[in-house]
Amino acid sequence: MKISRLVYLIVIVSLVLVACSKDYKLKTEETKEFSDHLTTAYDSVKETYFTYNMSQIECHISLNIKKDQVARDQLEAMVQEAKNFLVDEQVFRDLLGVYRNKFDKEGDNTVDGLKEKFPDLAIIIQFADGDLTFESEYYRYVEETDQTVIDQYQTWREFDQ
Repeated sequence: MKISRLVYLIVIVSLVLVACSKDYKLKTEETKEFSDHLTTAYDSVKETYFTYNMSQIECHISLNIKKDQVARDQLEAMVQEAKNFLVDEQVFRDLLGVYRNKFDKEGDNTVDGLKEKFPDLAIIIQFADGDLTFESEYYRYVEETDQTVIDQYQTWREFDQ
């Protein structure tokens, strides 16, 4: 009897985790145009696509080269274009609309009583030998002051994976 309850609990927890971590394709006219632009502007770009999940909106840029083969200035220019695209007022409004349609629940991501959910943004550069990820948040926790501030995606962090 105890084993069947444990199995039941494991199945429920697994289903919840899978449902929460599922990525959904995100396709708008703007994302298609931006994807086409990057593929044309940069020889090393194989594909660009957008996804979203419960915690963030992601721009995936797949390259046909290894990390050590990309010029740093070209990488920085590509990432800056993606950042500018994601935070463009009209584009962001459209992406946020799709996101909120799927996930908006009262109380999610509340900060100081605000009920609006703002997902994190991520730019994932996919090389042949690993990923480089840039992430930003609407709300940012500042350890030094122990406060959460509205950053509006101004601060980006880089992770080499």
